Amino acid sequence: MARGGLSRIGLVLVAIAPGCGLSEPETGNRVEPLSTVRPPAPTRGLFVDAAATSPVVSSGGLFDIGLRPLDREQPFLGEPSLRGDLRVLWISSLSGSTRLNATGLVDALAPAGPLSLSLAFFRPSPAGTTLYTVASDAAHPPLVVPRLATPLVPGMPLRAETLPSPRASNLYRFTNPADAQIAVLRFATSGSLLGFALAGAVAPASGRFADGDFWYASFAAPSGTTGSQAALAWLPAAGDRFLAVFAASLGGGADYAYDLTLSLQPGSRLSAVESRPPDTPSTPLATLTLDRAYVAEDGAIDAAGDIDYLRLVAPAALRLYVKATRPGQGLGGATGLPLAVTLLGGDCKAALAPARPVQQEASLAAGASACAAISSPSGYVGRYRLTVATVAP
Repeated sequence: MARGGLSRIGLVLVAIAPGCGLSEPETGNRVEPLSTVRPPAPTRGLFVDAAATSPVVSSGGLFDIGLRPLDREQPFLGEPSLRGDLRVLWISSLSGSTRLNATGLVDALAPAGPLSLSLAFFRPSPAGTTLYTVASDAAHPPLVVPRLATPLVPGMPLRAETLPSPRASNLYRFTNPADAQIAVLRFATSGSLLGFALAGAVAPASGRFADGDFWYASFAAPSGTTGSQAALAWLPAAGDRFLAVFAASLGGGADYAYDLTLSLQPGSRLSAVESRPPDTPSTPLATLTLDRAYVAEDGAIDAAGDIDYLRLVAPAALRLYVKATRPGQGLGGATGLPLAVTLLGGDCKAALAPARPVQQEASLAAGASACAAISSPSGYVGRYRLTVATVAP
């Protein structure tokens, strides 16, 4: 039933208290003491704000959603987490408010019909977690319309791809034949994309973008009417992959055009665990020869203001790409602002390429060295994945 432009949907609310066993994996046939088990909270309702929600979205497409609690006397409390057949790109809800807005990327194989999603708010003990689950029979937007992914073959460019309207995206499918590979996506852009970065995500064969790698393309200086962007994506296991591409600004238009070429490189695993004492510009975390691509899944910003330094040596002339992503990386909001990547000279002091979100790039001459500095302007403390790759100039 519509009320004031809002769609009313069913909701199940469950309060999970620390120590009751409901938030932990089951171990055997463990039975919790009755004194520790709390009954679920009463069922409550949730509004989908139709004015702030995309009515229809294609698989691998972008959507907006606005949510409100039915009972305005029960505001959202805690840190929000939107789950389901999607990867959250941006989410905003102040604790204590009665409004949540989010932008997400629908999974590549999401079934037709109402998008499956749930909403959780996390609070420190003893409050625990509050979980909102949308009723499966509720009529509410957005509705998913499946679409076929365009085949993408490594080394074979796709020409004249466009993002014809705001919130537009393109969906591709490719196969990486080996474990531990890095996808290098290179874009030749034109029109409005000369001034806007591309972004996207890679999903495994399940089509779940939340289980894959987010990327945000870096720029090279444009040449006339053609620009150059590139992005890296980590592929830990062999298999089929889905790739979503959209404008990081979420814009679009007839002149948002690009050519896309995919290449695959074997990725050498390394550890980015910081030593004691911490690394500095004069004593970087490691020195790597750029004769291969690298990935480290144990990088960490250990404290506010921490900067990780990595020295990189070019055995031949090349174009260098360095990427750092935190878990659940998106475009901002409650998904967290991105880490920054700065490229410095071999002394880890002189500027080579300024700080940029997620990924930065630069050209190196044969025998030259550079230093990558990973920092968190937003004050994030925690783990990140580091990816390094190169291509011939």
